[in-house]
Amino acid sequence: MPADEYTLDHLDAMIDAFDKVGFEPVVKAGHADGQEVAKEARKVFGAPSLGNVERVYRRGDVLFADLTNIPRNLLI
Repeated sequence: MPADEYTLDHLDAMIDAFDKVGFEPVVKAGHADGQEVAKEARKVFGAPSLGNVERVYRRGDVLFADLTNIPRNLLI
């Protein structure tokens, strides 16, 4: 499956919308179904969340995120 293509306008819209969602989004391990259910996520990952997204921003044409609350065993 080809990767999605995003323009700088798309990235800027994501950044602008981030502070308006009203919550701190969680970090998931990919997009597999079932991660939204804490019990199922614990079976695979040991926790319902692998951290939180604190901020999104871009450098040039690349979107970045600052993550918090990452479990110690996942830190490199």
